[in-house]
Amino acid sequence: MPTAVLHTLFALALLATRPTAPGVPTASTLLAEKDALSWVGAPLGGTFASDEPASVENGHDHRTTRAWLPRGYDLANADAPPARGALLTLHDFRDAQTAEGLFEHLHESAAEFVAPGGPFEGHALADVEGVGDAAFLRRGPLPREGGAVTLAVFTFRHGGVLGQLTLWSAAATADTLGVSAGRTLVARLNR
Repeated sequence: MPTAVLHTLFALALLATRPTAPGVPTASTLLAEKDALSWVGAPLGGTFASDEPASVENGHDHRTTRAWLPRGYDLANADAPPARGALLTLHDFRDAQTAEGLFEHLHESAAEFVAPGGPFEGHALADVEGVGDAAFLRRGPLPREGGAVTLAVFTFRHGGVLGQLTLWSAAATADTLGVSAGRTLVARLNR
């Protein structure tokens, strides 16, 4: 293999594995375990995190995820929602227009989800003023063995960052927690 090709492959490998640059927001830096505990209650103990660097192939979307879930709960293979938990996904784009486009798509999808015949028919959907550039909250009950759990999905856009915070809680206040938790996360983006 020519030396130039080897150097190029080595450089690409370094870029793909490089850590997130200082100052770049990630889901792990924004969502601490103590926050998840205060928002959904009870010990969690299980965690999941991922970090996908921005690339041409993914539309220059630096996507990070952080979840705090009950110990042993496997989000990827579960057949029911957790009794409690917090999951944050952040998309950090090169420009605000890309984040705005994804935000609008997610907002339209959420409206379809809560409409009659949609998978979350009967859930409430509301725009939230004063959080980032735009935000909305979808919330409602999810049936599960042992009693329903409240699902609150708070989606926000702040400049070139789009975030989606999902909270599961047996507490009746999970819907208000979605908004207050979202405000906390957006405030941390301003630091």
